[in-house]
Amino acid sequence: MSSGNYREQLYYIYGLEQMKSLGDLSKLYFQELFIRGKANKLVDLLLGYDGLSEEGKEYKNNDVNNWSYPSEGMPLLKEMNLCNIKFLNPVALDLTKSEKLENFRNTGSNVAKV
Repeated sequence: MSSGNYREQLYYIYGLEQMKSLGDLSKLYFQELFIRGKANKLVDLLLGYDGLSEEGKEYKNNDVNNWSYPSEGMPLLKEMNLCNIKFLNPVALDLTKSEKLENFRNTGSNVAKV
């Protein structure tokens, strides 16, 4: 975060159709997130963080331009965290295909509709 261009970092994740978890991505400051292809084995999507850092500050990811997730859904998804993520445009999430969803956290973000 100390770099002047930390918001311009790009992360590519390949082979998502074989992955169960991406791990905790809350410390990555992304501007766009596109999940393409099948994510039918994904059980968690931890993009936000609802706690405090070691310095006592909230982790925030502001001005996220774009958000995209698979149109075929994530049927095995059990946990999703979007806390403290601010989208430039209102986001509506369709989680009807995520029938196993048990834990959805969204405090501090501006997701308009779920």
